[in-house]
Amino acid sequence: LDSSYTRGRSNYAAFLYSQRRFEEACDEFEKVVDDVYYENRARAFLSYGQCAIQLKRWDDAENAFKRALGLDRTLALAYQELGWVYYQKKQYAQASESLENYRRMVKQSSARALLLGIWVAREFDDKDSEASYVMALRNLYPRSKEYLDYKQSMTHDQR
Repeated sequence: LDSSYTRGRSNYAAFLYSQRRFEEACDEFEKVVDDVYYENRARAFLSYGQCAIQLKRWDDAENAFKRALGLDRTLALAYQELGWVYYQKKQYAQASESLENYRRMVKQSSARALLLGIWVAREFDDKDSEASYVMALRNLYPRSKEYLDYKQSMTHDQR
């Protein structure tokens, strides 16, 4: 009801995102990040970027993650997601660099980051790195969507 209550708008945007109403969520997150005084602006940019990924708006996502990192260099997830955006845009060197920035910041990579590592390693024909990422994904996240996606990609590659 109060359009100036940015935290409420951010919570509403997160709710819309959780309901897979990405277009509406992005619209709300855009309004949140416009509030230069909002204390969680870096995280709002991160959320906006994740929303943009869902809508395959790669340039919007890239800009959002860069803005998030400009405000808070410790947002490891922003590096991971930026890596995915670069991968989608076929900018593999930047994807690799973003992934490495992410990996330096976390103790254990997420399944999503490991899958990105596999795809990037393939682009560089780096069999050793690819095998390491595959082993980590299989051992750490054997029941994850990402591991299933990887296994499915191997089935398609062998046809």
